[in-house]
Amino acid sequence: MSASTFDPGKKLKIKSYLYYLLAGCIIVLTVAVAAKYYKVINSLTLFGHHGSVTYFLLVMAIVIGLIVRKGKQLSQQSRFSSYGIKAEDESVAAALGLNWGAWKCWKDAGAYSGVGNIDMLITDPHGNPYNVEIKSWHKVKVLPNELRYADGNKMKKNPIEQAMRQKEFVEKAVGRKCTPILWLPKNKQGIDQYVGEVLVVSGSPKRLRDIIMKRFGRDS
Repeated sequence: MSASTFDPGKKLKIKSYLYYLLAGCIIVLTVAVAAKYYKVINSLTLFGHHGSVTYFLLVMAIVIGLIVRKGKQLSQQSRFSSYGIKAEDESVAAALGLNWGAWKCWKDAGAYSGVGNIDMLITDPHGNPYNVEIKSWHKVKVLPNELRYADGNKMKKNPIEQAMRQKEFVEKAVGRKCTPILWLPKNKQGIDQYVGEVLVVSGSPKRLRDIIMKRFGRDS
């Protein structure tokens, strides 16, 4: 996924700023309302007690706190997302810089509705395609038909399903059987196995190239 074409981290950052702005507006509005209608609010009974201005301010403080908390969460997600995109771009650049011989590689084969961004497309000497989905996770839990986060929790977006959707899209586009690959360049677990129909490979660009050529080169 190229940061130059689509950076969800920037969208998350903008959303976090909007939450902070909303919190600021509510603070100003709360102070203004409390000051202007102090006597009216204070004359109300809340939870069986008079002096409702205190409760009003407490409730608004909780609301503002929740909004700020959401803004912080979005800001953190923005940093993680931007890091992931940068790591993926660097990994693709390193892979393209390797000697692939008669094989060919393309960065960002395109973003398509329902398919997502095809991070890298590889073709062997016979023109058979391999779609490569890239994730920057450092650790994962590998199961027979799915990947999970290292703590065992399910992933919000299933990368195996994403790779399979891209495979089907490429096959329809070029009329050839496509091999789906999920590459984890920042992962040091030494993964080289199938999860369902998707070949999952971890490690450096050189390791990715060597595994692909070893597994599929004899058919090329």
